[in-house]
Amino acid sequence: ERVTGLVAKALPLRPFNESGSSKAGDAEMQCIEDAACLVFLEQELKEGFADGKEDAKVVDILQKSWKKMSRQAHAEALRIDYSPRLLGLVVEAIAQAELPIS
Repeated sequence: ERVTGLVAKALPLRPFNESGSSKAGDAEMQCIEDAACLVFLEQELKEGFADGKEDAKVVDILQKSWKKMSRQAHAEALRIDYSPRLLGLVVEAIAQAELPIS
């Protein structure tokens, strides 16, 4: 019921940070976001999502996914066995996502 409410955006979200305190925000929602992004990376991406798409478009999608994920999910994403092309796109997306905003 809680997950349904969070996904439907029917429940208010508290800001999330990774401090680990109970007041850190909505860790449940972050967990759901992490799971969705990891499933995308591990299954959909490897099953042909990027086929026929321009590299720049895939990098943009990967960058947006990376920014939604927690540091724990980042570590898990780096353990995934990507094809050479996808690995290059993932590295490029991470580099762009982690660059400081000027």
